[in-house]
Amino acid sequence: MIKETEVPSALPILNINNCPGELAIYVHDVWATEETAEEQTERVYLSLKAGYHIPIIGFSWDSNTSFSIDNIILSQYGWNLAKYIANSNGTFIR
Repeated sequence: MIKETEVPSALPILNINNCPGELAIYVHDVWATEETAEEQTERVYLSLKAGYHIPIIGFSWDSNTSFSIDNIILSQYGWNLAKYIANSNGTFIR
């Protein structure tokens, strides 16, 4: 289940004795529903769990905007709205 929460910096947990000193962050792509985002994050967790034991943080954003294979204008509007939402959720760093 995806839980919305204010999360403090994850860096302090990397200094705990049992922590491997690294973590993974997964951010789902555009046009993912809440259920799809949760499933994708779980798949990443299960893939890494097979041989790589690190904490995994899943970040979900409201990307389930309008999209249509048959209507490019609708899809373009949905894409632009999704980009706006993504940019509003955090700073882009290169």
